[in-house]
Amino acid sequence: MKKKQTYFQCWLEIVKLVRYQDKWLSDETIFRAIKAQFPSLEALGFNRGIMNKAISSYEGSVLDDFTASNQTGRFRRQAYGIDIYGNPKRHIWGYFVTTPGGLVARPPDGKRNFLSLLQDESISDRYTVARGLSEVIDLTNEIQVQTKAKRRAEAEASTAEEGNKKAKSSVSIAAAAAAGSASAKILVQSYWESPEAKKLFLGTPTDVRSVVDILQQRIERLQQVNRSPDGWRDLVDKHDVDNLCSPYDIFIIRQRCSILCLAYTVALEEMNSARWIEDCCAQAIYDSSRMGIEAAATSERTVAEWNILLRANCEHFPLPDPKIRKQKKPLPDLLEYFREEITVPWVSYCISNLADLTVELARNELVTRIIPKCILLERQQDNDDEDETTTHHHESTHTAGEGNALTAETFEENDNQNNTNDESQMPKIIKDSILMAYNDKPISMSTAWRWLKCLGFDY
Repeated sequence: MKKKQTYFQCWLEIVKLVRYQDKWLSDETIFRAIKAQFPSLEALGFNRGIMNKAISSYEGSVLDDFTASNQTGRFRRQAYGIDIYGNPKRHIWGYFVTTPGGLVARPPDGKRNFLSLLQDESISDRYTVARGLSEVIDLTNEIQVQTKAKRRAEAEASTAEEGNKKAKSSVSIAAAAAAGSASAKILVQSYWESPEAKKLFLGTPTDVRSVVDILQQRIERLQQVNRSPDGWRDLVDKHDVDNLCSPYDIFIIRQRCSILCLAYTVALEEMNSARWIEDCCAQAIYDSSRMGIEAAATSERTVAEWNILLRANCEHFPLPDPKIRKQKKPLPDLLEYFREEITVPWVSYCISNLADLTVELARNELVTRIIPKCILLERQQDNDDEDETTTHHHESTHTAGEGNALTAETFEENDNQNNTNDESQMPKIIKDSILMAYNDKPISMSTAWRWLKCLGFDY
């Protein structure tokens, strides 16, 4: 394989990564990323100029085409200026890579050239990698000649230690040279099979579950947060059944899930050649801030801590406000709406019979005496109100007959009074429905026990 073809293939492997796509990047940034990813190329004298020549040799005319006929999704432009790395003023090549078939507007020439569109600062030092790509990369004859002895020693050492140190090795390198072949291959072990990945995302290196499957399940659950109004409840302890989360808490939960979902997505795509905090979490922070999602976190360390919270808390987040666990939970609706009619008599009964009190006695008192008595009182009050309304109506009619006429002001006054009565009846309608529901279907023993716990009785 020729040198230029090797360089061009390495460039293709780099621009496949999501972090280098959909943005204009200078040739210096791409060159540094290739060097970090394929350090063996230094043995061939690889530099930025050679990289640009290799790309021009294989796709030069295609990259300069900004029309629909270019279906590769790869484009380039050149301008004279200074890059962000402090190099002397020179002719800078810029590359833009997107999905195949995608297009990008052709940058203008002159002073308003593509240099103003460069986003090299978004990459920073995140092209530095600790592991190699999962793909198999072919090396040239020149590399084989210059590093043949070194590869043979590494292959022998790797073969001898593979049996007893497989769990401790994150990257295994094996040199396989077939008889008469002109190239060798560097095989990189998948990061997701390593104990390091299991400890990071599952909490323990001995977990037998698949890390990739677990992350895909988490991504799906995190996406559900923004797919329905109450989707956030599935990611919070006990689904916040007591509605203790404030609107701001819900806002933070949604942002937290969106950012962590981005971090997991980047990890699945690039974790074989990237780092969790410095690369994946940082990229998630950067991408989310561009969409205005920046209230929940501004540090990649914070995103990494969310991963720890999620894995340690049975795939749920604790309630956002640490004080929320100490707040008094609201009473059940029956005890909340009927404090004088039900709650006070029930508590008085329990205190009076505290020496012999059981859950069964307390429940029977509530179900057979207090609730029916409350219903009778409510019905009696309804009848009294109805009689008073009827009497008032007859008096108004009699007065109207004697006067033979009603003024417009009288009609308006009656309408306002009726509207006020309707509004005052709305809470009563709700209370009556709650009362009748508990009368038709009495509470169970376990519910009575929970209600007593809410009122401060402990067993």
